[in-house]
Amino acid sequence: MARLIEPEELYARVGIQDNALNTVNQLVEDRIAGRLEEADRFLLLPDLLGFWLTGRAVAERTNASTTSLLDPVSGDWAWELIDRLGLPRRIFPPLIEPGEVVGTILTGPAAGLPLVAVGSHDTASAVVGTPLQGPDDAYLSSGTWSLIGMELDSPCSARHPGQPTSPTRSASTAPSATSRT
Repeated sequence: MARLIEPEELYARVGIQDNALNTVNQLVEDRIAGRLEEADRFLLLPDLLGFWLTGRAVAERTNASTTSLLDPVSGDWAWELIDRLGLPRRIFPPLIEPGEVVGTILTGPAAGLPLVAVGSHDTASAVVGTPLQGPDDAYLSSGTWSLIGMELDSPCSARHPGQPTSPTRSASTAPSATSRT
């Protein structure tokens, strides 16, 4: 994918380092291999489960932020990047917020009940649950990755003095996923 966009530019646009396992790389490889020609949508696992339960194909915003295809400033899909990578716009489902009703469960013992989206990106859910009180408070979230961060009023994806040219790892969540009122 580096021939389509430099890793530093990708980071500056979406706040996530280029990593072979990231969704953006998988989708570019799928496009090159012709696997997206007949695709109707792509759904991340939590959204696929919601689709199976409700029949509604959507993308929960905090998890969509992990794809490297979400604009952290607008909170929408990074359409300019998606077009540049040659990915078909038709596969990107509408975005929804945590707490929004995905749809009504269609079958089984819960049929007729609403399915509510959660902050399905684990770091987003962990950050919302931290007892941050002041503007200088930071969090450390450890699991598959260890991430340290702060809640900010807006995303910070620019390189700063002393920061490595290639970021070591970052997490991105939509601004609404980590803002507190």
